[in-house]
Amino acid sequence: MACQDIDVMRRQVCDRLRGTVTGWQWDLQAKYGDPRVYEQQQAEMNRVDAEMQHDLSRRNSALLEDAYEKQRVKHRETHTQRMAKHRAALKGPSRSKATRQGSAAAPPPARMPPPTAEPAPGSQ
Repeated sequence: MACQDIDVMRRQVCDRLRGTVTGWQWDLQAKYGDPRVYEQQQAEMNRVDAEMQHDLSRRNSALLEDAYEKQRVKHRETHTQRMAKHRAALKGPSRSKATRQGSAAAPPPARMPPPTAEPAPGSQ
């Protein structure tokens, strides 16, 4: 007999606790919203943020590639100009013309005679 009474009381306590927990759940959902809906909203916001980040990175990479290509072309042009000047300087006037002209070539610079040793003014 005691077992039946204990079983009835246990069922009453469980039902009351179940009702209380359900009431708390409804109150929390009314106050803060359903956690499943919140999770879906959060997942949607994360998806939109990821799409935006991907789009921005694509745009930035395209801009960086364009800037890199412009710099590469500019550097190639300046290098070509610099090398053309360098080749022209190396080529210069041909040496065979200068040796054929002979007398028209400028004479080599005169060497200065070595200085003579003069006695110091107060040593004599």
